Amino acid sequence: MPLRTATARSRRRPWAARALSLVALAALAAGSPAAAAELDRFESEHYLVHTDLPKKAAAFFAEHMDRVHAAYRERFADIGRGGHGRMSLYLLGTKDTYARLLAERGIDAAGSGGMFFTGPEGSGLATYVADRPRRETLSVLQHEGFHQFAHARLGPDLPTWANEGVAQYFEDGLMVGSDLETGHRSPYRLETIQDALERGREFPIKRILSIANADWRRRMGREGGRSAVLYAQAWSMAYFLIHGRDGRYRDAFLRFLRLSGSGRPQIAAFEEAFETRSTRGFARQWRAFVRGLEADAVMLAMQRLRFLGKGIRTVVEEIDHVPRSLAELRHRLQKLRFRTIYTLPGLEITLRARDNALYGYPVGGRREAFRWIDRDGLPRLTAPGLSPQPWLTWGKDYRGNTVPVLRVSR
Repeated sequence: MPLRTATARSRRRPWAARALSLVALAALAAGSPAAAAELDRFESEHYLVHTDLPKKAAAFFAEHMDRVHAAYRERFADIGRGGHGRMSLYLLGTKDTYARLLAERGIDAAGSGGMFFTGPEGSGLATYVADRPRRETLSVLQHEGFHQFAHARLGPDLPTWANEGVAQYFEDGLMVGSDLETGHRSPYRLETIQDALERGREFPIKRILSIANADWRRRMGREGGRSAVLYAQAWSMAYFLIHGRDGRYRDAFLRFLRLSGSGRPQIAAFEEAFETRSTRGFARQWRAFVRGLEADAVMLAMQRLRFLGKGIRTVVEEIDHVPRSLAELRHRLQKLRFRTIYTLPGLEITLRARDNALYGYPVGGRREAFRWIDRDGLPRLTAPGLSPQPWLTWGKDYRGNTVPVLRVSR
């Protein structure tokens, strides 16, 4: 999900000297990214990591994915096939290196921020880290990592709606301490499906169940602008089957995943798993559940803090000044006509500095301004009253550049 920044001016200043790895330097000298054969390798608990990142940076992402893998296993304990050893994880510095790695395997990576791939030479989970927020890279890994896990544990025949729905479910997970907390909801996904239900533009359940995996992308293309609804509906169906009616449908959902993952036709697998020949009852309860969902205040605050983090960095780069209050930041960003564009499948959301709601968050039925903690250097922002509590802090990327970091705490 790429996040692009645009301002009234395009001038940029580097924040720090960039310390590239020897592999990356050699690649730049040769005029091309590092080949897969040049990547360093090490093992984590669940992954065989291939990387051109410095060891500390690569270890951070590998450890994160080990914890995410534990969440996959906890949610889908005792399902499908047994373990298959460590899975391949490619952590690459730049988008060019990422694109070349996949091109070597006959895969066009254009427009993607990461993917699970399979082919004659094997399979793997690949992404890159440069020039985008760390949270974005983690979300991509959590999403695509589920596709990799599902392929290994459930097989290649898992229905695309279920595969994509559960992958989006994990994409929204937040790392609290050493555990991935799931059940959070992207405000944009929820708004998309609730709007579709309000307008009667959702897809019939039987139609989704009848879409063969090979037809998913083709149908998405034919649907045009409705692809955002298709993805949001897949997420909401998976979310309902995991959380609806206090988890009543979880066991049936697991049975459905086992049956369909083993090659059973989707409708037959649905009828057997849910012990019904009709989707009407399911559709009625799913609609009522989704209509009753409220916006996730934590996720909404996280999205707004991401916007403000990029905004602070832009003010520093554009006018060489660190804002000293939220009011000053808002003034500066509005003067620059700052905006970011956030994308989901088939959906583009533009956040503009002129929207005063972006400088606060909902809590307890009221709107609060983000707390501004002014320290030497760059400010921190947080959202007291939410649990887990979101934070915008600052760190260094693998090149040594100062970057905004989003996290949550109890």
